[in-house]
Amino acid sequence: MSGDPDLIELLRQLGACQRQINAELAKAKPDQAKIARAYAAGKEFAKDAASYCHSRRPISWRRG
Repeated sequence: MSGDPDLIELLRQLGACQRQINAELAKAKPDQAKIARAYAAGKEFAKDAASYCHSRRPISWRRG
C-alpha cells in the first residue's frame, strides 16, 4: 500500500479496533466493556483520519 504513512497507520489501527469488536460479537457472551473500549478507541482513530478523508473547503449545495 502506498500513500501517507500516518494515514496508513491510522487505518491499520481502526481496522484492529473493528477486528476486536467483531471477535467479541462472535462469542456466545460478548463482553460489552471490551466492545465499548474498542469503539471508543476506534472513534479516536476515525477522528484523526477524518482530516485525510474530507476536503478542507466547505461543499456548496447551491446550484448556479
